[in-house]
Amino acid sequence: MVIGNSQYEKLSAALELAQLMRRRIASLLSELGFKTIVGIDLTADAMAGMIGEFAEQIEDTETALFFFSGHGLQVASENYPVPIDAGLDAAFYPALVGSRELRDRMSDPRRYQHSSA
Repeated sequence: MVIGNSQYEKLSAALELAQLMRRRIASLLSELGFKTIVGIDLTADAMAGMIGEFAEQIEDTETALFFFSGHGLQVASENYPVPIDAGLDAAFYPALVGSRELRDRMSDPRRYQHSSA
């Protein structure tokens, strides 16, 4: 899965390099034979949903890769890819998917399957 976030709602300048990197990495992975899922300028909800779908799709695979280009945060030794609708206050942090949760979802997607409740 390759995500490139560049058009942040709370920032005026776009991250042009984020989209260039997203395009190049996605192209390279496709050329190497990987099924490539691409996300462009994702909100928190869209990013969480895409990560969940990705985890389910890789359940029986030997190799999977997550690549993110855009803004990121590190809080208490945890890294977070930042969605385009992120606010700058701490109230937004619970909506973020951190690197540990991402790794856990990729390792055990059944544990994180969406419930209808």
